Amino acid sequence: MISAIAWIPRGASKARPARYEVGPEEYSRIKELAQGEMAMMSSQPSAEDEENITNDEVADEEGMNVPELPLDLKMDGYDEEYETLPLGNAPTAEEDGEGEMFELLKYGERALALDAESDDSDVEDDEIKPSDTMLVIASTEDEYSHLEVHLYSEDGSFYTHHDITLKDFPLSLAWLDCPPFLEEDGQKGVGSYIAVGSFEPAIEIWNLDVLDPLEPSAVLGGRDREKERERERERGRGVKKSKGKKSKKERERERLHPDSHQEAVMALHWNTTFRHTLASSSADTTVKVWDVTTQQCQLTYTEHTDKVQCIQFHPTEPWVLASAAFDRTLRLRDCRISPSLSLSSSSPSPSLSLSQLPADPECLKWDPFHPFHIYCSLESGQVVCYDVRNLSLSLSLFQAHEASVTSLSFSPEIPGYLVTASVDKTVKVWDVLSRVNNDEREREKERPEMIMYKTMNVGKLFAMDFYRDLLRGEREREREGEREGYLLACAGDGGTIAIWESDESERVKEHFKERERERERERTEGNIVGERERNVVIESEEKEREMEVVGVEETKEERERERERDGEKKKKKKKKKKASGERERESV
Repeated sequence: MISAIAWIPRGASKARPARYEVGPEEYSRIKELAQGEMAMMSSQPSAEDEENITNDEVADEEGMNVPELPLDLKMDGYDEEYETLPLGNAPTAEEDGEGEMFELLKYGERALALDAESDDSDVEDDEIKPSDTMLVIASTEDEYSHLEVHLYSEDGSFYTHHDITLKDFPLSLAWLDCPPFLEEDGQKGVGSYIAVGSFEPAIEIWNLDVLDPLEPSAVLGGRDREKERERERERGRGVKKSKGKKSKKERERERLHPDSHQEAVMALHWNTTFRHTLASSSADTTVKVWDVTTQQCQLTYTEHTDKVQCIQFHPTEPWVLASAAFDRTLRLRDCRISPSLSLSSSSPSPSLSLSQLPADPECLKWDPFHPFHIYCSLESGQVVCYDVRNLSLSLSLFQAHEASVTSLSFSPEIPGYLVTASVDKTVKVWDVLSRVNNDEREREKERPEMIMYKTMNVGKLFAMDFYRDLLRGEREREREGEREGYLLACAGDGGTIAIWESDESERVKEHFKERERERERERTEGNIVGERERNVVIESEEKEREMEVVGVEETKEERERERERDGEKKKKKKKKKKASGERERESV
């Protein structure tokens, strides 16, 4: 079965993925091995040198007057001379005795092992083109869980590019481009990473630009390694444990990091504005905000009283975080306000509870074109919409499916285009801007217009999402033929992925064509306005440069005039001195 999916923006993946990601300790060890290997190769004499060796050199080898190594063979400062290291006998290649050549590229405290340039067809197959779309799925078969990174090309081919083995059953995914380490000159680097939440309390962050990763690049929360090492040291010293009996659950919690979740991580969401920020919700009823660069928890919210099923950052107000839990409440919070400060009566509360939900929540999404509207799908098959400016009543409540609505997603390009997915094995297309009301006297019966439904033939649907370019935003599309507003993927207990380019449906295309044209006109006008603004900026900069040139010329002329005035003053002084000297001589 497939429990979660996540799209990767086009161009975010490296064209040439690395083979391995080497940790800090292993990187240091490999550098030492590579240096020793090159030193041995440099010190071995050639056949001609062996034939021409003299008796004096033999005496030197026996310990008499051994000359010092030339400077080019000394390995001091090796790291300063080479940015990349040729690595022979990679860890995986030692098993079959065949040495493969890799290049090590320093990457923070780690290194990436790249395949050496070759004409091998496998290396060409691993290459990712800028036009390729990548999709990550979390799959479980029997007791084996793994991530599959799929490639969807322009010609419509869809295949598994590489996979990553997981230890635990995955529940949630979130793609991010922020490397999970601090950089000396600020966090300017970008990459392609996937955060994975599972039944374990730890959040693993994997590097998707590595084909055969041995371990995650970072772990948020989870077991505290320092505590485990201290416990092992105590066992080695023969320290006896306390006699008090503790349950297995209590013992497991004692091993966790203080900032860690205590139970399964049910939802994750990355903040596209504050790139280092990742939010998580858990079955332990808490919501946490993490800094992935330091791998530390920044905020912890404990307002919910039951499992927190879903979370979402606001698309335009990135400090606003929404969450929905099995206590049937939907909450908004301002992450600029610390939860600890809100305990005092004088401080504002960071959390505001909305009306009670009619049933347990399943999925939560903001409307990208109406930032005050938030939609929540329910286990009862309903979808409820709230306007956060009026918290007393729901804006609309409609029966979308007969069974639980596990996912909902808005088109990033077409206003009002909503798709819902359910365990009834179907997806439905809705127009939330077109309202249908059979009884005008009862507003509660007003619901969005359903355009069509489709059976996806992949079993009960657990995950569904539109493709959206998180990195590009509202920029003009660089290539013709991109259909971000219509491309979506869904998956479920059948274990297979269904890709649907929904504009292939005439009914969908015909219904939303006017809005698509309107968006194109807005984008074109925006580009024209943007071009005009850029031209105005360029003209103003040119005028400033001209003024600077004129100012420089004026200052030069002013200086020349000052020099002339100073010269005239000096001449007058000399004449006065000369005249006074002549008068003194005449008087004498």
